[in-house]
Amino acid sequence: MIESVEQTKIYSALESAGGKVMVIGGACRDFILGVPSKDLDIEVHGLSLDNIETILSQFGKVNTVGRKFGIVKLTTDRYYAPRGYTIQVFGVHP
Repeated sequence: MIESVEQTKIYSALESAGGKVMVIGGACRDFILGVPSKDLDIEVHGLSLDNIETILSQFGKVNTVGRKFGIVKLTTDRYYAPRGYTIQVFGVHP
């Protein structure tokens, strides 16, 4: 389900820090339908929100839109157009 080198780098960085990364949401549906996904929702277990923000900041703009709920949005420049990621942190209280 990994679509790009960029996604591989993001997943690897999170997993190298001890996180477990899973793709969720519309990207799963798009994968089954065989169509490209415009954004990507992932869930991360085992890392604190602060740690995830630090890791993701090396890939683009990080916006913690829902600190109370553990939601982070990452926007990257991919092929001259923004690429959006929504990261949900589970099992961690910020």
